[in-house]
Amino acid sequence: MNEEGNSFSVKATQSTRFIVLSGAPLNEPMYTYGPFVMNTEDQVRNAIEDAQNGKLGTLEETF
Repeated sequence: MNEEGNSFSVKATQSTRFIVLSGAPLNEPMYTYGPFVMNTEDQVRNAIEDAQNGKLGTLEETF
């Protein structure tokens, strides 16, 4: 996605749930690895280590 336009569309081919979030651009450096998005490679490595050690909590979905 980018900052152009004022709408988007989604076509699901099966039962689907999704969430859309938006906000002002941060205009900061970005480093990504898999689901991890941070400002630097070191921050991503720390986040991966935290995830492996169970420090990021758990996600419980109820519908």
